[in-house]
Amino acid sequence: QNVSSDTVCDGQAIANVTGGTSPFAYLWDDNNVQTTQTAVGLCMGTYNVIVTDGNGCTSTSYVFVDSIVMGINKLVLIQPLKIYPNPFTTSTTIAFGNANAEPYLLLVYNMLGNTVRAIPGITESKVVIDRENLPSGVYFVYLQGKAKTFRGRMIVE
Repeated sequence: QNVSSDTVCDGQAIANVTGGTSPFAYLWDDNNVQTTQTAVGLCMGTYNVIVTDGNGCTSTSYVFVDSIVMGINKLVLIQPLKIYPNPFTTSTTIAFGNANAEPYLLLVYNMLGNTVRAIPGITESKVVIDRENLPSGVYFVYLQGKAKTFRGRMIVE
């Protein structure tokens, strides 16, 4: 469940297990280090959960808790980004619909929910992201405008 705003920590995530042997132990990497199947009181960001089954086998998964962006008489539409090549090693292109050249803010988050790149004032319909100092891994990309938000996932090899 997403948070109600980016300043309120009321999100939750559930680890649904398939396979393995009961009983299951859960370990979330949130500030409260929760050990139940459902983590509650989560802020916006990425969380990992390690599930250990009765035989000691472990599996790690992640979830991204997002915010629901709404205002008075305004609902922001969230649309997917086109990211290519993806995965990439040196640079990637992020494409989105921006026929009116409206300004967008590009935000890139790592798996811990930390902002690793922020580029304001993007008015083109494509932007090239250089790897620069991004370590290998999965990143969440958001382009935020007045009426639309685009989001996607990119993988740095």
